[in-house]
Amino acid sequence: MRFAKSLFEESREQHRFPYRFDGSFGWLAGQTSHRHNIGKKTKRTLSKQWANILKESRRKDILIPQTYVDFITTPSLHSKIRLISDCYLGLARTFIPFGKGHLLRFLNDSQGCAFWYVYIDGKTHNHCVVISYDYFDADSEDSKE
Repeated sequence: MRFAKSLFEESREQHRFPYRFDGSFGWLAGQTSHRHNIGKKTKRTLSKQWANILKESRRKDILIPQTYVDFITTPSLHSKIRLISDCYLGLARTFIPFGKGHLLRFLNDSQGCAFWYVYIDGKTHNHCVVISYDYFDADSEDSKE
């Protein structure tokens, strides 16, 4: 998603990343694995959460980006991302309508201070990662407005 077309108020241009993004995660796969990583806490529950999200995506006719599928379903990639603030992978129960698309929470701070979502545009299927200090999920009062 291009910066000029962002729906998010505090969007910023990012510094150049020293690796090429080609959808393969080759840049991440070559990194060192860490004992304390984002997938360690939810290793047993993530596949169940993922199965639920696949059902939800079919029910709501949401096309999940292949790069996101590859990341979530490849535990060896999770081990490459070190815990720096005790964050863990954990998928929301459903997609939350937002703008012209949907948000799906996938990474959580253990103290509920920050949440990472993938935003999927409903028309173009462009996607981006969004970090928010607000919690949005089907069980959230904010999500029902």
